[in-house]
Parts: sequence; structure tokens; C-alpha cells
Amino acid sequence: MALDDFASFAEKHGAFDASSLAREHIEGWQYSLAHRKPRTRSLYGTALRMCLRWAAEHERPVTANLYMRVETTQVPDLEPRPLPMDDISKILSYFRSIELPTRSDLRDRALFLCLVTTGARIGEVLQMTRRDANRPSLVRQKGGKNVSITLIAPVRDAIARYVTARHDDHTALWVKVARSKAVKTLTEADVRRLFWKTAQLAGVPRFTTHQLRHTAATRLFEMKVPESVIADYLGHGDLDSLRGYVDFSSRRNEAATVMERMLMEADGTIPRLDVLAANLELVVAGLDQDLFASKASEKKQTRELFLAAATALRKLVTS
Repeated sequence: MALDDFASFAEKHGAFDASSLAREHIEGWQYSLAHRKPRTRSLYGTALRMCLRWAAEHERPVTANLYMRVETTQVPDLEPRPLPMDDISKILSYFRSIELPTRSDLRDRALFLCLVTTGARIGEVLQMTRRDANRPSLVRQKGGKNVSITLIAPVRDAIARYVTARHDDHTALWVKVARSKAVKTLTEADVRRLFWKTAQLAGVPRFTTHQLRHTAATRLFEMKVPESVIADYLGHGDLDSLRGYVDFSSRRNEAATVMERMLMEADGTIPRLDVLAANLELVVAGLDQDLFASKASEKKQTRELFLAAATALRKLVTS
């Protein structure tokens, strides 16, 4: 589609063959894409760049460095969109509310739990077989790398209920529930539709399977799981990939809080725990010796020590 669009533009502007292509055609075409979304422009530009580069390397009749004239489109980072915990609770509550769940209900619940707890891509999860319900499953990523999906006990139990309710012997784990004998595996489009229905019945906004991946990553991040472990859990080879799944601003805020606390301690505006403990020990010692019952001065000192301790504790709580 991208190359057809470029060819149409170039022909309209006088380039009827590859040898007549010039820098002006490329720049003009990219300007004409200004109304498109950044990701679309980036995809179109990449397609043209790779095509021109291939032509140059294979001595086709194009200017050798013409592919370098295709400008790279800056694509803004996508913000993570995890499901709120309230939505997850509503979805699980909906599944629990079904008194007599059908095979489809059992499948949909098991699939939702599988995706939201593993953080795996839908294309990876749909590769699972029946045998994978009770063992780590080895699936192939979109880049060709093999990754393992390990299921936690509640997910294994949900899958077991779903599999037990099936009456077919198809080896695939996630299949369409149909009356006919011909059993077909679920597709990504099927999952998208069934989750849209689930969202409607649970009273939550529509969500995608990739949002469930964002959800898993975000919850792990919020629970202080090391970023390298999260990347491995999601099947990523580097930490940079996590930025599309979790919001690092919270971690930056934590770092800023640590720095603020350091300055407060250095400046003496935050209480030292050893001084606080010593003051409280003085109060306890005075109470043990019954000194405060007879001397007004000790009573005042006790009051001041307690107030100082309370103030210090409040500072520690809020810092």
C-alpha cells in the first residue's frame, strides 16, 4: 500500500520509471502524508526506504543513495494503558455471578486470567495446547524467539474447569465452542470480540488484549519487582522495551522523594531516629521512677518530650 501510494504520487509528478526518481519526489510525497498519523507515516517511510535501498544494492536503475533522502518520522511513545484494578474486580465479579457457566463462559474466564497474569501476547497464548495447562508452555514470539509461559495455580484451575467441560479432542487449548463437530481454534479477532462482550456485560470500558499485557507489567512494577525480572517475564530482551508497558514517572517520583529526604536529613529538618528513641526512653525512665507525679517541672518536661516525639513521628510519616 505504501509503495503503491508513492508510485502514484511519483507518476503524477513526472517520474514514470525508477531511473527518473529524484529527491524532490521523495520529499514531496512525505509532505503529502502530513495528514496521516505518525505511525502510518513512519511505516510508509520505512517501506520506501527499504525498497530504494534494496534497489540500490541490487544495481537497479535508481540513484544509489536515494534511500537516504527518506526522512525518519518521529513517533511519540505510546502511553501505557493498564486496566484499573476496579475494572479487573468487576470483570472477575461478573464471571463469579454466572450461576451456570457455559463452556464459553469458562473459556473466556480462563483466557482472561491467563492473559492478565502472564502478560503474554495474545498470539503467544493462542499457541498453547491442552498439555500446556499443567506445565510451562514453550511458544514462539513474533520475532521467532521461543519463550516460556508459566501459569499460576488459579489460572491452571480455571483452565482445568474449561477443558473438563469440552467434548472434543482437539489438541489446541483455546477453541471456538460450536455445535458442529468441526472444532476451530480461536483467532485474535475472535478474542477481541469476546472480550468486548465481556466488558459490556461486566460494565467496564472496552479493553484490548495488549492492555492486559500493560496491566501485568504495571502491577509488577508497582510491587517493586526488579525491571530486569519484569522484562524477562514479558519475554523482552532489554529494559527499554518496558517503557511502552509501564509508566516510569512513579519511579522517578520515588527517586525525587529519596533526594528530598536526604537534603532534609542533612539540613536537620527531619528528626533523627536515635534522638527520638532517646527522648522516649527518658520519658519511660521518669514514669518508672514516678518522678512526674510530684514535680511540676518534670510534668512539663514530660509533656514537651511527648509533643516533640509526636511532631517527629508526623514528619517521618509525611516525608
